[in-house]
Amino acid sequence: MTSKLALLMLALTACNSDGLPSNLPLDASVPGDLSAPDLDVPDLVCPAPLFRCGATCVALVSDPNNCGACGAICLPGHLCNKGSCSACSCPPGATCCANVCANLQSDNQNCGACGKACPSGTVCSQGTCACACPGTGTCCPDGTCANLVDDARNCGACGNACVPGFVCLNGACACTCPSGFTNCSGRTTGCDCVNLQNNNVFCGACDNRCPTSASCANGRCGGCECPTGLSCCGADLCTNLSSDPMNCGACATACPVGVPCSNGSCVCACPAGLTSCGAPCGCYNLALDNHDCGACGVVCPTGTTCSGGMCK
Repeated sequence: MTSKLALLMLALTACNSDGLPSNLPLDASVPGDLSAPDLDVPDLVCPAPLFRCGATCVALVSDPNNCGACGAICLPGHLCNKGSCSACSCPPGATCCANVCANLQSDNQNCGACGKACPSGTVCSQGTCACACPGTGTCCPDGTCANLVDDARNCGACGNACVPGFVCLNGACACTCPSGFTNCSGRTTGCDCVNLQNNNVFCGACDNRCPTSASCANGRCGGCECPTGLSCCGADLCTNLSSDPMNCGACATACPVGVPCSNGSCVCACPAGLTSCGAPCGCYNLALDNHDCGACGVVCPTGTTCSGGMCK
């Protein structure tokens, strides 16, 4: 009887408070798992990258019922992504923003960070809000779209403005003269279109000045014997009053610097696709110019750009 009682006491001391044998090892490879292994599968070994949770092998990186640790359950509708509960599971390059996967480099509603929306008229580019320019337009630092090919305010580069009287042609500030006139601005200030056939200062060439006693006729310095179509101004100047900017419509009636004379009137001559806005000879593209959108003087409100002659 005494020996049977001793054997019973020995068996009781070998069990823990749960009635399970205390000599069975815990699975130390399972983070957060403090329970003993299931007695039905004492030799269960989980292949990598799975972990043992009780009697089951689970993926702690993706199991919503064991997310990051055994028994860590995600909220209803949430997913387990890389061991953390998340409202959405996004592919590489995307970020979960308010239950939606977004590309922070190009998403207008989440530009650079979740919830950072781009203002109207701009787009998200490389995580930064920038203006959206149609066609060949370029987004300049002031937030305006400019055609660097023909924009006199941004000629060839943003902020490179042409001087008054010059226009932007193919990305370079230049003087445009009507037929029969030559630009001699390299030897005077500003844009100077002259008729080399009858100009005493530029007679036949930009560097040929007639003597005081002579006048320029047909590109040569001589007397004031004017051929048909020309008029004598002063004592010795034969000129075409229809096209001479120094004698436009009448002798000694000079056009402003940079403004040519056409049919006896001082007018601006803008290249095709440009419109004269302001003096002298400010030529602008009304389809893209934020300060003259659709018509001279129509300025687009802040946050909008001129496209097709309309502020959008």
